[in-house]
Amino acid sequence: MSGRQDGWLRVEADEPKATIERLGSSNAEFQRRLSPRYERLKPGPGKSAEQVHASQRDRIHRAMVELTAEKGFNRVTVRALTGMAGVSSRTFYMHFADREQCLASTVDAIGRRILSRATLRKPDDATWKGRVSASLQSLLDDFATQPWATRVLLVEVLGAGLPGRRQATELTADLERLLAHLLVAAPMASVPPRRLVIGIAAGLVRIATTTSLTGRTGELPRLIGPLRDWVFDVYGNEALHLCAIPERRSADARRREPCLLPSAASALGGHGESERTLSAALRLAARDGPGALTVSNIRREAGVSRHDFDVRFGDANECLLAAIDSLARTGAQRAYAWSAATGGSQRRLDRTIFALCVLAARNQTQAKLVLAQILVPGRAGLLRREMLVSDAASGLARVSPAALSPIDLAVEASVAAGWRILQEEITAGQAHRLPRVAPLLAYLISRPANRDRKHRIQKVDCSAFSVGTSSARTPSATKQRNQGEKPNDFT
Repeated sequence: MSGRQDGWLRVEADEPKATIERLGSSNAEFQRRLSPRYERLKPGPGKSAEQVHASQRDRIHRAMVELTAEKGFNRVTVRALTGMAGVSSRTFYMHFADREQCLASTVDAIGRRILSRATLRKPDDATWKGRVSASLQSLLDDFATQPWATRVLLVEVLGAGLPGRRQATELTADLERLLAHLLVAAPMASVPPRRLVIGIAAGLVRIATTTSLTGRTGELPRLIGPLRDWVFDVYGNEALHLCAIPERRSADARRREPCLLPSAASALGGHGESERTLSAALRLAARDGPGALTVSNIRREAGVSRHDFDVRFGDANECLLAAIDSLARTGAQRAYAWSAATGGSQRRLDRTIFALCVLAARNQTQAKLVLAQILVPGRAGLLRREMLVSDAASGLARVSPAALSPIDLAVEASVAAGWRILQEEITAGQAHRLPRVAPLLAYLISRPANRDRKHRIQKVDCSAFSVGTSSARTPSATKQRNQGEKPNDFT
């Protein structure tokens, strides 16, 4: 396999990365490749301890990238790492406590190097858009020329458990700081709103992650145009105005109006063993945290046998992800149903997103499971989240203006941005503000459909994001009022 060296990362220049399954099928070939393959320091006087340690750490990092990309992190052993890096097990444990810490350190080195290059990339012009474009081009080029490292950085890092999730969070924060630094020069706002910054970062990571998962990382540089346009569309005057809505208290904020949304989305329908098991997993995860789930306590809570559990699920994490998936889809179905009778495609989209925000606000614990804690199971959780984002993009596109295509790159990025904004509010304990964030989310998702229209700034009809309007009234609402029943209220 031919290749070239770029920094400390080995970059495949001619051949695309083979799939994990194909590489894993030839055990003899894999064992042959475990021999030392990275150049050691030449023996001789004058080598400081720092140089020796740096060389050892560098070789271990390279081995971690290659082995993890080939076999998956769960199949990487310390023996394989030390064999490929040409160091002893004792040396490995001098640098790292375990495999998880080694992977987190490797990801930190990859991420900081990529972000550093993006920060220093010189733009073709000195405008804020020129600087954003240059940094974005640098990121896409690095991802494309280092597909193995990109996969480890964006996907496999979650296999390292809590250390990996912390490292991923830190690098996400670094990317957000870079974007805030670039956007501060824009004339629209002196301080970029945090919601837009984290949303843009999440949209970019989403596109890079999906291309990596599908083996198309090399295509990223060709997406610079659509991604750049998406960033500039998102960071506009209308979005900046909508970011301020949750900070302002409307004059009639205390008025209570009927809202026919269901008051809870935590219970899954059905009474069979599968439904009981999924509901039990949700209750335990909400009470004790996803990391405390075990097969035995799920079975005990659901009252099912080990055989019945094993027939349906491989382990506790698989059960939890199935429960989160079912919960998310139940909430989405209720939101779509609630807005189905609304006239006009744009207004129907607005009402759907508003309904989702209300459901999340009323079911904060369950919303936190879906939006944030879905990543606790690691790589499997990431794959499930990406699937939910894709399905959400397709579902919202169906209730959106006809110009909005569900396969539009900008739609996928915008839904990921909205997911991240909701996650931020939920984890910060600000779930009560979610309904007032709905206009911003609707703007982000519908913006791609309005990109080529004559007026680039779309005026948002904020009446769609309130309860008790005529579009929200259904026959059941009229029946409730006529019979004097008290409908569900939302402040």
